[in-house]
Amino acid sequence: MLPSDTVYALAASVKFSGSVRRIVKIKGRSPGHPFSIFVSGWGELLRHSKNRPAYFSKLKDLLPGPYTFVLPARGKLPKACVSKGKVGLRWPDFPLLNQLVGKVGAPLVATSANRSGKPPLRSGDVAARTFGGEVDLILDGGKLPLSAVSTVVEFRSQEAVVWRRGAGYKKLMQFLSRLGVPVRRGG
Repeated sequence: MLPSDTVYALAASVKFSGSVRRIVKIKGRSPGHPFSIFVSGWGELLRHSKNRPAYFSKLKDLLPGPYTFVLPARGKLPKACVSKGKVGLRWPDFPLLNQLVGKVGAPLVATSANRSGKPPLRSGDVAARTFGGEVDLILDGGKLPLSAVSTVVEFRSQEAVVWRRGAGYKKLMQFLSRLGVPVRRGG
């Protein structure tokens, strides 16, 4: 478990399928609700996605940041992270986390640290009390600033679909408006 730029996250390397299954069990999330993947840079985000829309390269200016970008998946990724051929990729604005992903040498499967349906955790102490006996390691970043979860947005060829409003939402909407990308609400 580790802190991010939004909330604490349960995380494991994409290389270890047993650890990924363990996160699924700890979280208690039903199948069909995929986890995102933390990447440590733009190149890694591109490496794990394909068929990006023409306007996508301009979004680089928003990252790192509190966004989960949903795109068609490329390569072999854990089933827990892919739904209908798509993956949520997240490059957090949190240097310690990005360094960790770089040191691991692979992206991290990630989900907010909470039981499915409960509020996400924002404190290392609470994370330790909640999950201490179930996880191998807790990186305690203290109490995180009050923040929303990431904004989840899918990028399609002619539009963007917002699946969850969260941190950075207003900035993203302004940016997409300047690019002339139509946005609709998913769900």
